[in-house]
Amino acid sequence: MKERKTIEDIFKLYLNGEATPFEERRLMHFIQSAEENQTELQEIIERAFQQEKAERSESPETANEFSAIMDRINASQKPQPKKNRAQLLKFAAAMLLIGTLSLLIFKTKHHTSDLPKEAEIVLTEKTTAPGQKIKLMLADSTVIYLSGSSRLKYPQSFVKGKKREVYLEGEAFFEVKRDTAHPFIVHSGQMETQVLGTSFNIYAYPSDKKFSVAVRSGKVKVSDVTDQKNLKELSTLTPGQKLFFQPKNGKIELKENMDTEEMNAWINNRFVFHQASISELMEKLERYYQVKIAYSSPCKVDEYRFNATFENLTIKQVLEQLDLMSAGKIQYTIHNNKSITLRRKDCR
Repeated sequence: MKERKTIEDIFKLYLNGEATPFEERRLMHFIQSAEENQTELQEIIERAFQQEKAERSESPETANEFSAIMDRINASQKPQPKKNRAQLLKFAAAMLLIGTLSLLIFKTKHHTSDLPKEAEIVLTEKTTAPGQKIKLMLADSTVIYLSGSSRLKYPQSFVKGKKREVYLEGEAFFEVKRDTAHPFIVHSGQMETQVLGTSFNIYAYPSDKKFSVAVRSGKVKVSDVTDQKNLKELSTLTPGQKLFFQPKNGKIELKENMDTEEMNAWINNRFVFHQASISELMEKLERYYQVKIAYSSPCKVDEYRFNATFENLTIKQVLEQLDLMSAGKIQYTIHNNKSITLRRKDCR
């Protein structure tokens, strides 16, 4: 009896993958020993199945499988000619293997159903109207300033062990809470920006030809995700650097030694332009001031370049500044405070 209990204990350890090499050899020796051990083998396997039965959901398929195994074991106990003894021992070993595999299948089904489901990531979406700005704080204390005509999708809560991922269309300034175990990733069209803890600005309106990432503090990695299987790293940026990326052709431009105070100036209604074309001015002023701007002259729209800073000005004051900077060559007409027409005085 003591021997049987020992073999049964080893058999259970074997099923759980906890048997030592010595115990495995002892179990195999028992299987390969005299024919009288086959009765004990059957009892051990049967008890193991009965114990598992309380822990598993037995389907008709598994019940039939167990019955078939036991029928084959019972059949193996009929008197066998001496010449078939080797075959009988092999068969007994095969029965143990079949039983082991069946038990493992039962355990896998049972434990898989009991495992806690992976936490579902629920995304919240925020959108802004033209000219609107909002401030958000995420579950990890990351702060985001969302600019006009923008959309941000972000998780209500972050999952431990997972990356912190958000999705941006438009412009936003991020102050990311540092967490080395959970990198923060901003997906913006074909561009992906990854950080640990830093502050940076992303400009990525789908309708624009050029996206940009500007770093105020820390370090960020920017990649082209056009090919999802092979991300192409564009650059690793440090404070004062700004990357321009053209999604359509993959061209990049890197500017150094930028004024870090300018990175998020728009949050405080301060708009900075460096060598900006009229097209760029029109696009940004439309979003910042919630107006429509049209250009009506036959001359090329981007012949002039502007360096300007507009702080806490109305759209009318901005247009007056443009008129002055162009020596009166850029003129404007405001229609009901909702739309504006630009034209060049030197081009009729």
